[in-house]
Amino acid sequence: MKLGMTLFPREERFFELLKEATENVLKATEILENVAGNIELAPEKATEINHLEHQGDRITREIISLLNVSLVTPIDREDITDLAQAIDDVLDITDGLIERMVLYKLDTTPGHFKIMTQQLHGATSELVQAVALLNIPKKYDELNHHCDQVIYYEKRADRVYREAIAELFEEERDIVKLIKWREIYAIVEEAVDATEDVCDILQGVTVKGG
Repeated sequence: MKLGMTLFPREERFFELLKEATENVLKATEILENVAGNIELAPEKATEINHLEHQGDRITREIISLLNVSLVTPIDREDITDLAQAIDDVLDITDGLIERMVLYKLDTTPGHFKIMTQQLHGATSELVQAVALLNIPKKYDELNHHCDQVIYYEKRADRVYREAIAELFEEERDIVKLIKWREIYAIVEEAVDATEDVCDILQGVTVKGG
């Protein structure tokens, strides 16, 4: 009995930490979306996102530490590790993105960029809902639906990215601005792609647990 009572809280803690990690990412992408609509906020909000990135690192470390002291885990250890890292990757890329925006002293944000940040925010919102269902196998169909929505956002962001790059090369005459925005677009696209990586792992878990 004592062993079971010791293990159960640890099992639940894995799910709590993974959900906390995705909620942390969601906060960062919401801030980024706000910055896309008001670029003057970038330096201030970069500090906030950097703080969230540190929080994300702390959560990841706690997950790994918990793995090291747990005899059993609610899902495969590799899946927990991969999930924690994949979620953290989204946050790291988002943090790097806004740091680059501040470094480049951008003073305007094109419409395509605003749309892409909306897709990133939408994808991370779906991730939060998906991860919240990870400990409820009977709701894995619903979890997969949220992952399908993430893929929808990723595909739309990919389409907008291609449009943005085409427009950039067609209309931008300032070569420095062209280089800066080509990189910014590529980073936000990378962030959206990273949300799909999280879903690949989640859906792998549902296959094993289904």
